[in-house]
Amino acid sequence: MSDSEWTKVDFQQFLDKYGKEIVLNNAPTIVYSKKDKEHEAYKFN
Repeated sequence: MSDSEWTKVDFQQFLDKYGKEIVLNNAPTIVYSKKDKEHEAYKFN
Protein backbone atom coordinates (compact mmCIF):
# COMPACT_ATOMS: atom_id res chain seq x y z
CA MET A 1 0.00 0.00 0.00
CA SER A 2 1.00 3.58 -0.55
CA ASP A 3 2.47 5.70 2.24
CA SER A 4 1.21 8.95 0.67
CA GLU A 5 -0.23 11.65 2.88
CA TRP A 6 -3.27 13.51 1.64
CA THR A 7 -3.81 17.14 2.53
CA LYS A 8 -7.13 18.91 2.05
CA VAL A 9 -6.74 22.06 -0.07
CA ASP A 10 -9.07 24.90 -1.00
CA PHE A 11 -10.12 24.31 -4.60
CA GLN A 12 -10.01 28.01 -5.54
CA GLN A 13 -6.47 28.36 -4.14
CA PHE A 14 -5.43 25.27 -6.12
CA LEU A 15 -6.83 26.82 -9.32
CA ASP A 16 -5.11 30.12 -8.60
CA LYS A 17 -1.77 28.38 -8.06
CA TYR A 18 -1.80 25.73 -10.82
CA GLY A 19 -4.46 26.89 -13.29
CA LYS A 20 -7.56 25.14 -14.53
CA GLU A 21 -5.78 23.28 -17.34
CA ILE A 22 -4.28 20.74 -14.92
CA VAL A 23 -7.77 19.92 -13.65
CA LEU A 24 -9.32 19.70 -17.10
CA ASN A 25 -6.49 17.57 -18.54
CA ASN A 26 -6.56 15.09 -15.65
CA ALA A 27 -10.30 14.83 -15.02
CA PRO A 28 -11.81 11.37 -15.58
CA THR A 29 -14.07 10.75 -18.54
CA ILE A 30 -17.71 11.05 -17.57
CA VAL A 31 -19.67 8.01 -18.66
CA TYR A 32 -23.43 8.26 -19.02
CA SER A 33 -25.73 5.33 -18.50
CA LYS A 34 -28.05 4.19 -21.29
CA LYS A 35 -30.95 5.68 -19.32
CA ASP A 36 -29.32 9.15 -19.27
CA LYS A 37 -28.70 9.30 -23.02
CA GLU A 38 -31.12 10.91 -25.43
CA HIS A 39 -33.69 8.60 -26.88
CA GLU A 40 -32.95 7.61 -30.45
CA ALA A 41 -35.35 8.56 -33.21
CA TYR A 42 -37.28 5.61 -34.59
CA LYS A 43 -37.87 5.23 -38.31
CA PHE A 44 -41.31 4.06 -39.35
CA ASN A 45 -41.69 2.84 -42.91
